[in-house]
Amino acid sequence: NSVVSDPGGRLVEAVANAGHRVSPLPGASALLAAVASCGLRVTSFTFLGFPPRRSGVRRKLFQTVAEGAPAIVVFESAQRLEATLADLAAVLGSERRACVARELTKVHEEIVRG
Repeated sequence: NSVVSDPGGRLVEAVANAGHRVSPLPGASALLAAVASCGLRVTSFTFLGFPPRRSGVRRKLFQTVAEGAPAIVVFESAQRLEATLADLAAVLGSERRACVARELTKVHEEIVRG
């Protein structure tokens, strides 16, 4: 069962908050694997793919979805991750919870929440 839009999401959140590892099963989509393992209550989300490289353009994109999207999912390169997270915090507020997931279902899988 998916935890994208069902009570399983609360279980993942509780397990992750208790400090236990949550690892998704491989599926057809890294996007859904990330959402399912993020530990946040996600009932719907907006997927933006890879955001623009330039900060100003990226922030404008984030502003277009800031009010309407309960969850925003982006793909980003390791080289631009810090700048993109800073832009997300600038647009959405630094108190918004986030999850960064990489190498899902692989040996070096990492899921960071904060």
